[in-house]
Amino acid sequence: MRLFESKKEGTILIIGCGRLGNSLACAMSSKEWDVTVIDLDETALKRLPSSYSGSVLLGDGTDSDILEFAGIRKADALVAATDDDATNIMIAQIAGCHYPVKNILAYINDISKAISCSEMNITVLCPAALSVCEAQRVLLRDKEVKAL
Repeated sequence: MRLFESKKEGTILIIGCGRLGNSLACAMSSKEWDVTVIDLDETALKRLPSSYSGSVLLGDGTDSDILEFAGIRKADALVAATDDDATNIMIAQIAGCHYPVKNILAYINDISKAISCSEMNITVLCPAALSVCEAQRVLLRDKEVKAL
């Protein structure tokens, strides 16, 4: 290990500090990632536990000035985890088109929007689709299950 090498595994921006954003921020910071959470709601940011070792930023994750201030040009990953599918898609598109972020993930609730996003090369996390796949796996007793 070099003398001045960072101990951090990577840098991640998480837009949205609801249940998913909060839990992911805590999990990634505990794995030695440099985490910044951005949210419009100060109350949501205050719900992060004292064990969270990352940064918080009050602001709009669709605003390129906010993303720049948060360090998007050096980010290894970005997760758009607001409670609005359209906002998450927009954030993923902004990050993918204008910044050198390697891994971009959008949290999408609507299965039809998730399918459209996959056609736009946006990696999605769709709870409904994941639940359907898991239910099929259980019901079909581990036979081959095709993702949506």
